[in-house]
Amino acid sequence: MSSFQLHIFQLSLLGLMILVGMLFTFMLPTPSQKHKARSTYFARLFLLSMWTGQACLSLANFQFPVIGRVGYAFFITLSAYLLLITVVKRYGHAMRWQVLTAMVLHLMALVGISFLSNINQLNPIFSHTILLASIATPLLLAFRYIQLQGGSKNPGDKVLIAVIQTALAVIMVGAPLYWIFIEPNELQQTLVSFGLHMVTMLAFMLGFAVSIMHSLVTRLKFKIYQDPLTNCKNRHFFYEMAPKLLAHAKRHNEQMSVVICDIDHFKSINDKFGHVVGDRALQQFAKTLSAELRNEDALIRMGGEEFLILSPRCDIAQAKAFAERLRHRIEVNPMKLSGVDISLTASFGVVEIHSDNDIYHGLKAADTAMYEAKSAGRNQVITVTT
Repeated sequence: MSSFQLHIFQLSLLGLMILVGMLFTFMLPTPSQKHKARSTYFARLFLLSMWTGQACLSLANFQFPVIGRVGYAFFITLSAYLLLITVVKRYGHAMRWQVLTAMVLHLMALVGISFLSNINQLNPIFSHTILLASIATPLLLAFRYIQLQGGSKNPGDKVLIAVIQTALAVIMVGAPLYWIFIEPNELQQTLVSFGLHMVTMLAFMLGFAVSIMHSLVTRLKFKIYQDPLTNCKNRHFFYEMAPKLLAHAKRHNEQMSVVICDIDHFKSINDKFGHVVGDRALQQFAKTLSAELRNEDALIRMGGEEFLILSPRCDIAQAKAFAERLRHRIEVNPMKLSGVDISLTASFGVVEIHSDNDIYHGLKAADTAMYEAKSAGRNQVITVTT
């Protein structure tokens, strides 16, 4: 195979891989957030820029060495910036105009320096150093950005971090040693560059796809556990997570309490003002409860106007005081809905779950206590022991 045929084969293989990668990005779910949705667009530009950089390097081996080398420096650095923009967009943020301006000025300066160094045939070490520093700058920014955003929680972002770390290791250590000790010819440089581009693009596409899919699964899981009206947790969350929370409390010898509350005479609100006002009353009621919760507490809408609070590391005395505080806050703060002041009260049942009981036994006991509160005149707290 001649040198020309080898270059054509490399570009064709990379081009095919990029085409498959771009088509795959069109099949990925589109995030609802504007900037996250735009990340796919910049991911495609990253792949295209990487291919163009390889094409320029091949061009440098034939009749246009200066144009090819300058083009390679430009497109490979542009690829690094496009990766940075893709990362920023993936987290739902916009690129600041100062960063975009600095990027454009950097690319313009790089083209000028690369052109002059090739025209004047300056020491290759100078141009190589400038190029490596230019590529490393946006990659370091992308790496730092993922770290600040806590990207290690997302498997896809872990892959992107690995890609960036590997690229930085190659740029800062591998490439200098390669140029100093091996002194490769143009064909060897093209082959090495082809291999690095191939691995980088494959890993990038994998990480980007996994990142999007993981975010989608997380969002769907959040919706499965969320009550759409009040934004509280729902029954699915209770049946899935409550046993795990109780098991954790038992392992660490911690108390756990359950507080159940039900809005008094809620049906009369729906009958008098309509279900729209009733829904808004439920939303305001949930906000009132949420404002008093600790970080570790979980507010769950079990259905209708009944809410449940799971309180880890909370004994019966603390839970009763907590429920009394909620009861008083609801009683003394009328809700203004549709121009009408609506006063609400709620009945509470409180129970501490002991290590020899399960969560469902505790739920039943708290539910019984709440109905005792209603039978005793409503707007009060009843505690039981299990």
